Amino acid sequence: MQRVLKDLMAMKCPRLAAHLDSHCIDIGLITFNWFLTIFVDNVPFETVLLIWDSFLYEGCKILFRFALGVFKLNEDDLLQLTDTSQIFQRMREMASSISDNRALSQASFPGLNPFPMRVINRQRALHTTIVKEELAEMESIRNTHQELTFESQRNDPAMIVFSDDDDN
Repeated sequence: MQRVLKDLMAMKCPRLAAHLDSHCIDIGLITFNWFLTIFVDNVPFETVLLIWDSFLYEGCKILFRFALGVFKLNEDDLLQLTDTSQIFQRMREMASSISDNRALSQASFPGLNPFPMRVINRQRALHTTIVKEELAEMESIRNTHQELTFESQRNDPAMIVFSDDDDN
């Protein structure tokens, strides 16, 4: 979901996405917990109710809308910051500092339209394929490493291990 959110940010908030990329900031470090807890641990209680009400009605699309809405509300502040640690600190605080649910709703809905589910599904499919390829490559590297380790241990006389059965 984090890769899809990053793609959506590039589409819906391109200046902010470019700014964060230029500072090598991974939004997933902040937003992973938003998605994992469906914002419960990150926003004021009244905002949780708004998000959950929408989430239960419309589904996971809402998580992307509100995540981008939080960034949209804080876009100007984030764009003014030039120090990576200041940007990261502001991003850590921005969800918990939401005080105007109407402004969040405006930023998340009319401010981001159109927001078709087919785009989210297409990006999910793309990233699912990429992640599967990455996992297959990692598995291949792991297998190669295990084979090389086993081979070097087998050929190294110092690695010969005697069992307890050899005492007889």
